[in-house]
Amino acid sequence: MRTRLILFLSLVSFLTVNGQDKFKTIVDAVNQGSATELATHFNAQVEIILLGSDEVYTKSQGQMVMKDFFKKNVPSSFSVLHEGNRESSQFFIGTLKTNEGKTFRMTFLLKESGSKLLIHQIRIQQ
Repeated sequence: MRTRLILFLSLVSFLTVNGQDKFKTIVDAVNQGSATELATHFNAQVEIILLGSDEVYTKSQGQMVMKDFFKKNVPSSFSVLHEGNRESSQFFIGTLKTNEGKTFRMTFLLKESGSKLLIHQIRIQQ
C-alpha cells in the first residue's frame, strides 16, 4: 500500500512539473513582456482577441500588437491558473498583473504544427 502511494505521488509530481515546462518559454516571454520572444511561438497567422477587438494577424503583425500591449501594460507577474487539452489543441489560462496595478486574464490556444506547439489564439480580457 505504501509503495503504491509513493508511486502515485511520484507520478503526480512528474506530470505537474512536465505540464508547467510545456509552456515555460511562453510564460517567461509574457513575464518579461517580450513580444519578440512570444512571437517565436506564433503560427504563421495568429488570432488576437484584445479587450473585445478580434483580429487575425500575420506573425509579424501579431508581434507588433503584443509589443504595443506590453508597452502600455508592463508585466509585473504572470501565473498559469489552468491548462488543458481539447481534441488536437492545448490551452492554458493565466493572470497577468502589471506594474500599474491592472490585472488581465490571458488565454493561449496552441496547436501542433509539425513537431511544435504553436500559438493560434491569444485572448486578453480585463
